[in-house]
Amino acid sequence: MSKCAVWLRRAVAALVLAGFICIFAPIPWVYAKHLAWLAKLQFFPALVAGGALSLLTALAILALTALFGRWYCAVLCPLGLMQDAFFALKPHRNQGGRSKAQKVTRYAALAIFLALDVAGLGVAWLEPYGLFGRIMTMPLIALTLGLAIFAFALWKGRVWCNWICPVGTILGMASRFAPFRLKIDSARCIGCKKCEKSCRASAIYIKGKGEGGDIDQSKCIQCRDCAAICPKNAIGAAIAQKSAPKAQKSENNAGSEGADGMTRRAFLAGAAASAAAFAVRAAEDKTVDGGFADVSAPGIDVRNASLKPAGSHSIANFQAKCVGCQLCVKSCPNHVLRPSMRFKDFGQPEMAFDKGFCTTDCTRCSQVCPAGAIDFVAPKAKKDIHIGSAIWHQDRCLAATEGVNCTACFRHCPVNAIKRVDNGAGALVPVVDAIACIGCGACEHVCPARPMPGMTVQAFARHREYAPVDAGEVLDEAISLIEKQGKSCVIVKNGVIAAVNEGRGIKPLLELVDRDKSKLEGATVVDKVIGRAAASICIVAKVKRVCALMASNDAIAFLAKHGIECEARERVEMILNRARTGSCPMEAACANLDDPAAMVAALRAAIR
Repeated sequence: MSKCAVWLRRAVAALVLAGFICIFAPIPWVYAKHLAWLAKLQFFPALVAGGALSLLTALAILALTALFGRWYCAVLCPLGLMQDAFFALKPHRNQGGRSKAQKVTRYAALAIFLALDVAGLGVAWLEPYGLFGRIMTMPLIALTLGLAIFAFALWKGRVWCNWICPVGTILGMASRFAPFRLKIDSARCIGCKKCEKSCRASAIYIKGKGEGGDIDQSKCIQCRDCAAICPKNAIGAAIAQKSAPKAQKSENNAGSEGADGMTRRAFLAGAAASAAAFAVRAAEDKTVDGGFADVSAPGIDVRNASLKPAGSHSIANFQAKCVGCQLCVKSCPNHVLRPSMRFKDFGQPEMAFDKGFCTTDCTRCSQVCPAGAIDFVAPKAKKDIHIGSAIWHQDRCLAATEGVNCTACFRHCPVNAIKRVDNGAGALVPVVDAIACIGCGACEHVCPARPMPGMTVQAFARHREYAPVDAGEVLDEAISLIEKQGKSCVIVKNGVIAAVNEGRGIKPLLELVDRDKSKLEGATVVDKVIGRAAASICIVAKVKRVCALMASNDAIAFLAKHGIECEARERVEMILNRARTGSCPMEAACANLDDPAAMVAALRAAIR
């Protein structure tokens, strides 16, 4: 019966490993998508994904491990299965047992793993499923860290699992006292040590003929190979005793000290190999200008923050949950996603538009993510998720610098967020509607300006989704955009940030009114400074509420007179000019007026 169980386990493991290889292999999406469910059975991604089904999956794995041992590592972990495949390539003479160095190292690795997670640096460094994905998709990782892991597997079996893997350590702690476990019958054992030499987890220590041995339940992966290979059937499943004699336990531990040691030099060599990946980036390929002609790839500008795909909700949510498995990178048909090489979020995907842009009808990444870093997004809803906003660079744009009649960004914007206006010098230049732009990167991708495109996308720390959220949360984000990112004016409506603008004085607010006055009606305006001039614009736009870092007492009273609530961190008697020698020119332009519409007209005249 044990041999049948072993072969059944091997067949399941082989199918699972083949499935994972197919997921990350360059096979058509129509086939790969049917295997993506395997990724959702991974312990740590399911634990952090959120949602009832994912949490139930993680708890089921943990509960079954506490009962039957580390079965998960033998049939579901792709990195462990790949190590088993290498271990099977040659005869082995493993020596089982425990060592202090191994115990210290594995718990130190777990502590580091948890510390990185708590610090918001992501868990992609050590999580086994994510590491397997990077080995399959990132050649440099495969040739360094992956080669080191599998070389150790060829030599000693599951070295990574026993020394480093945090998931293995967690499940090892859960399985340490599993009631249904393998046990060595000392009366039958002849001390041949076949089980010890063949154990891929180095979990068995045989003391001698007739003396039996010890199976380390925290390392045993329940593969049952030992039971199948034993010539006397001395190993089998049994219900564990409640306690063991302390003297015997001490003897077993003492005899196994240093038995399964991996040298510090070997461990440091593997770590050093992985560190080499930080200095390397993928080579850039050619791209096309909207499908019409081959052009050299545009440069990638330094963004204000890492750009994340629709469904990730925010940079913080993505970094906290992503395990860096590269499944979304592999699934992206437009080659927009690629792994970060920064220390803070190493291996976690981010968006770049030198090879393509994020089309509004594609939601593949949200369909395959197992960790909840990218929640599912319906194609129809994607146009309502704003992940960033395009920024026009006048000093790069060919229309502005060379007078070229370029329409690339205007023609390719899928949401019609780009218009063309006369710049006063006879050239039509693009203007981005910050309210309509969703940050898809089409304009950045097709822009023919080199070496850097004339349009680039800045990332939003929290995606602006047309779904209401807590009013206090969205206001805090709006204030953060002003204080930390240098924005001047933010419009909040229906629980989302509807528009953002930057500039000096009242111009940003006036520009937002000119673009689409209806977007401000009933909205909350968050601004750096609100004086009587800005207050008149808010009244004409029929806003509902005004929040300011600084506001004059006169402006607060003027807004209250027209039924608009105003909150200000700091109240002043007068809005001063930049030299702080007198009143602001815009305040002076409408000082003797009381009708908001007439005041706005006076402000426009003063600006002209």
